[in-house]
Amino acid sequence: MSEINYLLFISTSIIINAIPGPDVVFVISNYKYRGWIAATLSIVGLALGYLFHVIITYIGVSAIIASTPLLFNALKYLGCIYLIWLGGSIVLDAFNSKKGIARKNPVASTEKWKYLTQGLLTSVLNPKVGIFFSHLYPSSYRSHQTVK
Repeated sequence: MSEINYLLFISTSIIINAIPGPDVVFVISNYKYRGWIAATLSIVGLALGYLFHVIITYIGVSAIIASTPLLFNALKYLGCIYLIWLGGSIVLDAFNSKKGIARKNPVASTEKWKYLTQGLLTSVLNPKVGIFFSHLYPSSYRSHQTVK
């Protein structure tokens, strides 16, 4: 039975990640303005953020956040503010480039951590990811089965 739950969890994760959202826009804009290195580092940061959600779901923190409206709303608004700031900085960078034309500038070695960190924060501050994992993660099925 648990193999079926893991299969459903993995297939649902793939389907949900295939739907464009802030993560896809983030990676595409980093690729468009900074190239493959920035996009790849952004993807690694996003993956680390998803791993963070898996870990906090496994230990039960996501369930506490999802069931506490104050914590959930704080995380939601913090994520919203961060995404607005990130989008605004991308728009300002585009306007600050020569004649508003976006050019791919190579990523400096000092900027590499910036893209990884931005990807990490983008996925960690996304409350939908935490709710998704807390409701669909297969370990929650095991905990419900032992309670009976």
